[in-house]
Amino acid sequence: MMPDFVHLTAAGYARWAAAVEPILARLLCDGKPARSPVAPSRAGYQDAS
Repeated sequence: MMPDFVHLTAAGYARWAAAVEPILARLLCDGKPARSPVAPSRAGYQDAS
């Protein structure tokens, strides 16, 4: 699978792709981009000074 102990062989890449594909499919299931991050509310924040 790794004849030079660094790079996968073609069979190794095929096994890796088969293992990763279901995870990526689940994460990208609807094809829509993720929402933009929203800054957390500062409600209840107390300044340490």
